[in-house]
Amino acid sequence: LEKKLSGERWSEEDVKLLVRLVSSGRLSGQQIGAVLMLIFTKGMDAEEIVQLTSAMTASGETLSWPDSLRPLVVDKHSTGGVGDMVSPPMVASLTALGLKLPMISGRSLGHTGGTIDKMESIPGFNASLTAEQMRGAVMSDVGGFIAGQTEAMVPADRVLYAARSETATIRSVPLITSSILSKKAAEGISALVMDVKFGRAAFMTTFEEARILAESIEQTGRGYGMKVIVFITEMERPLARCIGNAVEVAEALQVLNGGDAASAGLRELVARQSGCLLRLTGKVATDEAGAAAVRNSWSDGSALKAMRRILVNQGVSEALADKLCERGQFSVQEYLSRMGREPLSVTQLSSPASGFVSDIDALSLAKICHQLSRPERLGGKLDHSTGLELLVVKGDAVKQGSPWVTVYHSDPLTERQRQGIDACLQVTKERPQVLSLIREIFPQH
Repeated sequence: LEKKLSGERWSEEDVKLLVRLVSSGRLSGQQIGAVLMLIFTKGMDAEEIVQLTSAMTASGETLSWPDSLRPLVVDKHSTGGVGDMVSPPMVASLTALGLKLPMISGRSLGHTGGTIDKMESIPGFNASLTAEQMRGAVMSDVGGFIAGQTEAMVPADRVLYAARSETATIRSVPLITSSILSKKAAEGISALVMDVKFGRAAFMTTFEEARILAESIEQTGRGYGMKVIVFITEMERPLARCIGNAVEVAEALQVLNGGDAASAGLRELVARQSGCLLRLTGKVATDEAGAAAVRNSWSDGSALKAMRRILVNQGVSEALADKLCERGQFSVQEYLSRMGREPLSVTQLSSPASGFVSDIDALSLAKICHQLSRPERLGGKLDHSTGLELLVVKGDAVKQGSPWVTVYHSDPLTERQRQGIDACLQVTKERPQVLSLIREIFPQH
């Protein structure tokens, strides 16, 4: 600690010792807090971050693959957003195209939803796989999985992650970088697509903050021998039409069915991020060819078949998997019915004015959605059936009195909740400029 306090850099042995002490529980809470605060205030250079990532990865169990398979083992990670259901359709699309995806995901954090919570909306879905089950899924014709981190994987990160929230060091770039990449390295992947979000509904509120984190992740991944492509994407407005748990599963299935029922923004991110991974693994020559191959997997039904294999392999009954992965254009409410996740109440709210949608406040909607998902009747437990379905997106024309959002809820909507949801919609007389959610991709190739 004195070494870092005086401005010196840590050696590789210093970093390894620190991680060993953290993993073994030999540091007190005060000592861990001091370490985190020093990293937060003094920073770490690129080499130190690589060493910290490596030591954290080695602190627990890792997945490894045969040399012939490893070039095809890839993954994606997002810093978290609203309506961010990119991961499941990506896993299905890429496994359909011959890649292998050991996707270890998380639960909800703050206002952002967690992929595991969402997938557990599907009755029977088991997200608690053992390392052996994970290996089996990737090595088989299933090709991948979506599961939570095992207790034995990256234990050092589990300790530091919990302490970061207690010490106001969550936003430390070295700590974020090592936390993300140590878990991804533990999967044994060869390539990663990283989605760093910025805006009012993201942990990084400005593009400049997101760029600093993105550069750190790309540089550290490269130093670790991992191919990394970083997308910097906007998170002012919701990424997709649906916000919640089961409703987001429904929209993910709409993506895999092709057509335009799912939001254009969600479809674009899934196709383009997946396309990059196809290029990095040598499956295609360009990102554009990769995105086209992904869209073809939706139109020819192969991505839906891949999703069915994943669901059945992780505990979903064949009958339910057949219902969810049936070809066709189905509404969100139809998918909720098939999952047995019909909410007690469905309410539509109407636009207060005519004009064009100029803004939809993703952060405020996410906070209200979080309230709806823990109704009093369940004693605050998660209700997977609740959520929001946006009927308009930024740039759409709306008429006064026409519905703009469907609310799926269990408890009666309070007047405050109604007003809060309506306040998230901004309507202007002039059509606004609508930029792509993707603001930068690097490194360019």
